[in-house]
Amino acid sequence: MHTYLWRLIGATVVCAIYLVVVNHYFGVVALALSAPLVGIAFTRLVIDAAAELGWRVRTSVLAPLSGKHYVYQGFNLRVVQDDDFGRWLAMDDVRHIVGSGATDKALSQTYPGGWQVLEGKGHLRDDALMHYLGREPSTRAVKLRNWVEHSIAVSARTERKRRGIYLRDPMLPATDDQ
Repeated sequence: MHTYLWRLIGATVVCAIYLVVVNHYFGVVALALSAPLVGIAFTRLVIDAAAELGWRVRTSVLAPLSGKHYVYQGFNLRVVQDDDFGRWLAMDDVRHIVGSGATDKALSQTYPGGWQVLEGKGHLRDDALMHYLGREPSTRAVKLRNWVEHSIAVSARTERKRRGIYLRDPMLPATDDQ
């Protein structure tokens, strides 16, 4: 934004000097004839500055949600990404979409390496969630699984593969060193 502000200030100074010089040497008629040209050049800078300000505001508002906010058929899903590029989905959101589901205790026992409590809520890692949704009998679970696969899990797996990060099987305990 600072570059546009300085350009705007510079354009204002140049336009003011130009108008004073034209008025002094060529008179009011030349000033009236050149005013539209000055107006067009100055307006473009104002429009660019307003557009840049709009993008900056939008970026600052959406930055905290980047990579954390997903929407599936009108349902908001909170996603937390860890240092190993594992994406953790809040199970409260998943249960809300699927309609039912296993309890946090059952999930923590079934997926000891793929279960964590983050931000005060139980989360399943993307690969564990894919396994869990594959075992759910409802059509909602199948549809959600397909969406999670394409929207969240594939990009997480691709990023991990690109960086050479291999995650432990979510069915194994997190402390197991095999």
